[in-house]
Amino acid sequence: MPSLENLFTDLRNINVIDNTIPYSQYIPLDLSEDNLELSQLNISDATEFETYIENFLAKNKGLVAYGGYKEVRNVYKRSTVFNSDTEERNIHIGLDLWIKAGTPVLAALDGKVHSFKNNDNLGDYGPTIILEHQLEN
Repeated sequence: MPSLENLFTDLRNINVIDNTIPYSQYIPLDLSEDNLELSQLNISDATEFETYIENFLAKNKGLVAYGGYKEVRNVYKRSTVFNSDTEERNIHIGLDLWIKAGTPVLAALDGKVHSFKNNDNLGDYGPTIILEHQLEN
C-alpha cells in the first residue's frame, strides 16, 4: 500500500468524472459572496440556478464547472440546514463539479459506496454520493 503522501501526489492526476473530458474544458465557477451576478438570481429556484451554470459553461466554452473549497457563500443564508438561532455556517467545505446529467462518475480510489441521497431541502447538498476508502489499515 502506498504512503498517504505518495497517494495524494498520485491523486492529482486522477479523474473523478468522464476521463475523456480534457482539463482544458474545466472552468472555475465562483459562487462566493463576491459574485454579484448571484444577487440578481433566484438561487432558490433549482431550474434557474441550473440555467445560470449551463449559460456560464457555454459562455466560457467549458464542459465542467468546478469550485467551491473554502468559499464564503451567501447561498447558505437562505437555508435553515446551515443556519440556526445560535450558529451560521457559510463556508463551503467541499469541491463542486457541475456537468450534464448522465456523465460517468469515477472513483479516485478503490472503495465502496457508503451512501447516496438526494438531499432536496432548500439549500441542502442535492444529489450526494459518499464513498468509503480504506487507507493504510
